Amino acid sequence: MQGKYLLRRATPEDEEVLLLWKNDPTTRENSGDSRVVTSEEHHNWFTRRLQSENVLLYIFCVGGVPAGQGRLDLLGYTAEISYGLAPEFRGKGLGRKLLTQLMEKAISDPQASEITVLYGQVKYSNVISKKLFKSLGFKEVMEPSKSGEMVLYKKVVR
Repeated sequence: MQGKYLLRRATPEDEEVLLLWKNDPTTRENSGDSRVVTSEEHHNWFTRRLQSENVLLYIFCVGGVPAGQGRLDLLGYTAEISYGLAPEFRGKGLGRKLLTQLMEKAISDPQASEITVLYGQVKYSNVISKKLFKSLGFKEVMEPSKSGEMVLYKKVVR
């Protein structure tokens, strides 16, 4: 897909589109929390994330159009990395661009200056995300949980 790719910090104006993406059936299927989220629940979650010094929430734009989200949850020297694409932007190779830019933010954002390790939690059945993380140098460091749903990956970024 052609176009300019930009990863920008989320703003209050992004709340509605993030709720829409969160409640997409494929997103829910691949999420650790697969239930439908109410507007009120999402508003509370979103407000806490925007106000937190330990969360970096980004919007991935393609040609100026919001196309996905990425998040870094800072936990000391580690950060959990998560991402998602809007349904209409899936299957176009954009996940790699989004995740690569998010990894760069983990290195360049002053708020993440102490991060030495990134990790992502991926449902074992989410073959596309597992392949993407592995292709970017992440290593499998945990077997699937008892439910067989989650696999943990890590990558040293500094």
